[in-house]
Amino acid sequence: MFGTNTKQAVLQVLKEKSRILIGDDNSGRAGRLNRIGLGLAGFFLIYSGLWITYFLEGIVRLLPIALVFFGIYSIVLSRNSELKIPRANLLALLGHLTALLSFYFFSSRFLTVIYSTDSIVGTYMGIVKTLHGQNPYIFNIKPYLEQFGFPQSLWTPHVDGTPELHLNYPALNFLSLLPFYLAGLHDLRDGVLLFHVASLVLIFYVAPARWKAVSIAPFAVGLPLALVSSWTDSVWAFLLILSAVYWYRGKRGLSLVMMGLAGATKQIALVAAPFTLVRVWHESEGQRVVGVMRAAGLMLGAFLVPNIPFIITSPVAWWQGTVTPYLPSGAPLVTEGVGFSEIMGDLGVALSPSVYTLLTALAGGLLFVTYALSYSKLKRYLWAMPVFTLFFYHRSFPNYLCFWVFPLVIELMFYRSSGSFWRLPNFHVSDWTLAGFSLGRTRGKLLSLLMVFLALTGVLTAASGAYMARGPTLSAEVLVDHLADPDSLGVATQAVVALNNTGTIAISPSFFGKAGFELRFWNSNSTTPLLPGATSHYLLTATDSGAAVPYKAGFRFQVYDTRTGALAGQSRLVPAEFSVPRLANPGLKWWTTDPSTARKVPFGWKLTGSGLVEPTSGTAMVGPGIAQGTRLRLNYTATGRGVEQLFLSQTVFFNATNLTLLAYQSFQTDTSANVLFGLRFTNGIHTMFYVFSNSVGQRTVVSYAENTTVTLPIRALTWTWLTVDPQPEWKAQRWATPLMVDCSVFLEAATPGVYSLDVIEVIAGLA
Repeated sequence: MFGTNTKQAVLQVLKEKSRILIGDDNSGRAGRLNRIGLGLAGFFLIYSGLWITYFLEGIVRLLPIALVFFGIYSIVLSRNSELKIPRANLLALLGHLTALLSFYFFSSRFLTVIYSTDSIVGTYMGIVKTLHGQNPYIFNIKPYLEQFGFPQSLWTPHVDGTPELHLNYPALNFLSLLPFYLAGLHDLRDGVLLFHVASLVLIFYVAPARWKAVSIAPFAVGLPLALVSSWTDSVWAFLLILSAVYWYRGKRGLSLVMMGLAGATKQIALVAAPFTLVRVWHESEGQRVVGVMRAAGLMLGAFLVPNIPFIITSPVAWWQGTVTPYLPSGAPLVTEGVGFSEIMGDLGVALSPSVYTLLTALAGGLLFVTYALSYSKLKRYLWAMPVFTLFFYHRSFPNYLCFWVFPLVIELMFYRSSGSFWRLPNFHVSDWTLAGFSLGRTRGKLLSLLMVFLALTGVLTAASGAYMARGPTLSAEVLVDHLADPDSLGVATQAVVALNNTGTIAISPSFFGKAGFELRFWNSNSTTPLLPGATSHYLLTATDSGAAVPYKAGFRFQVYDTRTGALAGQSRLVPAEFSVPRLANPGLKWWTTDPSTARKVPFGWKLTGSGLVEPTSGTAMVGPGIAQGTRLRLNYTATGRGVEQLFLSQTVFFNATNLTLLAYQSFQTDTSANVLFGLRFTNGIHTMFYVFSNSVGQRTVVSYAENTTVTLPIRALTWTWLTVDPQPEWKAQRWATPLMVDCSVFLEAATPGVYSLDVIEVIAGLA
């Protein structure tokens, strides 16, 4: 197809690009930054190897050790003063990519095989509906949330507790991943991974030879976990990297187009647009107004082009999904994040989402003016401005702040010649004039961004106080009277909260528990408006186990007014105190989705075993009308696979292993054919089996050096209480007494058939 000359030309180009990639054009000794970058890659490799090893068992635990040895080799080599730049760069790149891919594929295939955010579920719906020729904006994502087993606590809530079910992102959010889906990458995280890897390689490629090894080191911290956690932000971050690269290579039209496409992927990228227009104003040749208008047109056009088909077919649905949720008139979402809202919450200051929206607008405006007036000093910090702006946003999630590091690294490297890589400029404001008034002359050696940030925080805090003081007041005192774990889950699922309306208007309360930076909606026994001056007690219940409060975790309750969307008040941050059960979820009432198997399991219990290769095997509710218990179902349909097992287990203290369970065996036991069920206790070294059989008439014990099997008689096809106490048997074998053991209800078979075991309750006796 191609001639010899063409092939040689292509190979020559690839060879030249590879030389540029690793910095082979500079064959000098590796500098400090090269060696630091290689050393950091080594630490990332060691961390990934040890982390993967922690979750593996048996001989396969030796496989990740190769990562550890690669990491140690990289660290040792980084201390070699004779190390050459190309070798240091190449090993650093290989180390980062190896650690990243190993971490990602192990985590996404064995630990977290399901999606963790409702936003990526919306992206999935967008792809599916587009492939069916439908406009995804006219649908809601609830059926897909239920399809993926999402608990209600992970749905994005409005202040009244109702979930946000629209597709809230522009069209390129799902169109960018659609080709990968068509290529067979049906786990959308794999497509996001490719964008992330492309970002790392692009940054590495454009970095100067002495910066390459260290240029991608910042992205080893936290961002690999973000990929596994279903954050899709690597897509718009990649487009912003292209925008930064194109700008400094003179292709400014393409740079602006990439900015618009980034906004067409996620609206958050558009926060940088005003600052980009400032750059266009200062760096335009010719008429500045024309240059700014042209730039705005390019960005707007790039934003609209992917969205036009969906706007044409349903403009109202598109607007309600992508624009309305971010307008002050839209139904407000609860305040969550790690920025200013988190700080104010820790200080006990309760501000409403509308206040943070105002603060964000003020912050953006002040930063815009500062950036415009001090452009010569601050121009290399364009991509840092959105971080400071979004810091004040009421939903300042980590991904809203961290992914700006991608284009920022490019920016700082291109401006490296103007001073130290990390050094911030001195802050000078010389003869600023605003509306005819001189702002005077200020000189100092304070860091400019730090000064602006501190001043901005003070001004906005004062502004928020003034805002709260105007008009009728909405405020309440919130006191947690009692926190309980009535179903013995090991987490608090019930609370009694006293609410005192100290404001001048009635409150229609909705309650949210907060044990981290995210809020979880809790059901209340009453939504009746609480009049000014009145006090009432509310019984709150977690929507599911994901909203429950872990033992000793610092938590608070926030109360919103559903009529105004404002935050009425919050309780003090206190540790969760309640009685801890000896065995979690003994009634098997609460259920969750196991992220490692994507199957429904009782909360606190883990489902494992070779029988899971069959999709119809697993756990399910016992039946209609039965509020507790689980059915363990093993579908053994293939011959020649040997013994197949299912284990439903949790880790307990050894002194809590005297158990009583109520079970129903729906099959005839055949110990000779390994058709049986029982209990297993193991500390990883020794194992104690209790086998329940309807084919034996008395208790038998078979002991070996590392395991013991106790067979107990049982009646099949009837509900039976079964009691075991492995502690005397364990001690009789003269095994060392462990602190903790893995306790499992197991079902196994070596003969084709469908076997089920119903367990209503597992009770731990007294020590």
